[in-house]
Amino acid sequence: MTSVPPTDVAKRRVRALLTMTFTTRPGARASDLALAGVRIALAWIFIYYGAGKLFGAFNGPGLHNTALFFSNTAHLHPGGFFAVLGGVIEFGGAIAMALASVRVWPDWRCSGTR
Repeated sequence: MTSVPPTDVAKRRVRALLTMTFTTRPGARASDLALAGVRIALAWIFIYYGAGKLFGAFNGPGLHNTALFFSNTAHLHPGGFFAVLGGVIEFGGAIAMALASVRVWPDWRCSGTR
C-alpha cells in the first residue's frame, strides 16, 4: 500500500479551498433575482426623487422650489427648465426601469433560444 505524503494532501486541500473560494459561478436564477431586486430598488429611489421634484410628492420641494434652487443656488438658468428636465429624467427613467424589471417576455423568447 502506498501512502501520499502529508504535504501533498495539504497542498490539494489548499488548492481545493482556493478553487472553491475564487471560482464560484452564480446560478442564473440567483443573478436574475438579484438584478430584479436592484432594478426595483433603483426605480423606487428615482420615483421618490423625481416625483418630489415634479409634483411635491413624498414631502418633496415641488417644481417651483426646485426651480428656485436650480436658479439661485446651482446657478442653472433658466431654473424652471432645468427643474422640469431633471424631474422628467428621474421620474421617466424610473418608470422605464420599473417596466423593464417586470417585462412580460423572458429573454429566451426574444433571442430565439430555448
